[in-house]
Amino acid sequence: MAHAKRPFYCSTASSGGVLEALFAFCFSLVVYEKGKNSADGIFVREEKNGVHRHNFDAPLSVGEEDEEAMLIDQDEIKGVASSSAIATTGVASNLSRKKATPQPKKQLVIKLSKGKPTLPTNFEEDTWATLKCAIIAIFLKRQDPCDSEKLYQAVSDLCLHKLGGSLYRHIQNECEGHISAKIRSLVGQSLDLVVFLSLVEKCWQDFCDQMLMIREVESKIVAGLLELIEHERLGEAIERTVVGHLLKMFTALGTYTESFEKPFLERTSDFYASEGVKYMQQLDVADYLKHVELRLQEEHERWMLYLDANTRKPLVSTTEKQLLERHTSAILDKGFTVLMDAKRVDDLKRLYILFTRNRPAELVAKFLDEKLRAGNKGTSEEELEGTLDRVLVLFRFIQGKDVFEAFYKKDLAKRLLLGKSASIDAEKSMISKLKTECGSQFTNKLEGMFKDIELSKEINDSFFQAVISIQDKTSKWY
Repeated sequence: MAHAKRPFYCSTASSGGVLEALFAFCFSLVVYEKGKNSADGIFVREEKNGVHRHNFDAPLSVGEEDEEAMLIDQDEIKGVASSSAIATTGVASNLSRKKATPQPKKQLVIKLSKGKPTLPTNFEEDTWATLKCAIIAIFLKRQDPCDSEKLYQAVSDLCLHKLGGSLYRHIQNECEGHISAKIRSLVGQSLDLVVFLSLVEKCWQDFCDQMLMIREVESKIVAGLLELIEHERLGEAIERTVVGHLLKMFTALGTYTESFEKPFLERTSDFYASEGVKYMQQLDVADYLKHVELRLQEEHERWMLYLDANTRKPLVSTTEKQLLERHTSAILDKGFTVLMDAKRVDDLKRLYILFTRNRPAELVAKFLDEKLRAGNKGTSEEELEGTLDRVLVLFRFIQGKDVFEAFYKKDLAKRLLLGKSASIDAEKSMISKLKTECGSQFTNKLEGMFKDIELSKEINDSFFQAVISIQDKTSKWY
């Protein structure tokens, strides 16, 4: 049978109970939180419709909305004591007086633990036990219960916690133990030399297969790393943290250079060799230079994030060789004149900066060599003279002018000796410009080369004339 419901109220005539004590505790919290004055059994409560005052000795009036939420069974409130109501009033009054007195604010202080994180107990021993079981299974030709992924992770964990050296010694000792046992097993075998040699050959083949299985872990890691880096170069996002941790593992084992860096640089060279040819055909010079600049920045960032410090120099050199050095002639022929005529200062600045990274003195000398060779067809003397003037502008910014002189002198000697110069007048004009720019000491050897060529020509002419004269005299005698 359902019990009748009525609004909950506080009565002074009731006996004490748990429900009344709970209400008193909640009531005291309201007083403390709202910060209202409470004294002599009077409580002030804020509501939407105004301020209501309640006397603890009188029934507590409840609104219509509260009545729905606070209806309770009459039997549940039977036996509520008036002493609890008095206790309620006392608690409220004490809290009110405490609230009226300013209390100092307490600051929350969080003390950080100074202790460093520690490895689990027997971490190294347990991890090595897992790897040891795998090695034993390989040598005994048994199936290892542990899958390869767990073995990879075990090796990575030891290396990340700077236990790679210890791991290497463990593996070395374990392998040496199995190898020694194999060698001892051969002692006392058949006295027949043919049979003995067959046993040795079988033992060696087994050992090679076992070592191959152990080294497969390393080769798979390297192949996976190279694949991830190539995906990143193609614009895909990769887990750089994982790559960095695995490369640190190779560094800790002392195999980074031989196991990873060498194939990494080879893969880098192949990648940019293919990309350089493709983009030189698809892009104009200005856009290609922007692409090269972006690639160099990406490789620098890659080195900063997860590559070894010693990899920076060969990595940058490999990238520049495939994207710049291999296409120097095409870049200068295809775009330098266009950029100069259009006065595209930003693109010329980018060209200069990129070539400054890549021996600008040598490049300018090579460019002049191509322009002054006899095979440079379709260029008039006026156009060639204009090109030389523009090159001279770049020459003024070169710091290593002695380097330029060495390359220019070498190329000039080939042109003169092989008769490959497009124009002797253009050659002398360029030397005159260099003399005006740098002084006579800079061009003394270059000018001496022309004198040597002229002297050589005179000597040859005299020789041939002498030969012809001798032939004429000889013919008269006969």
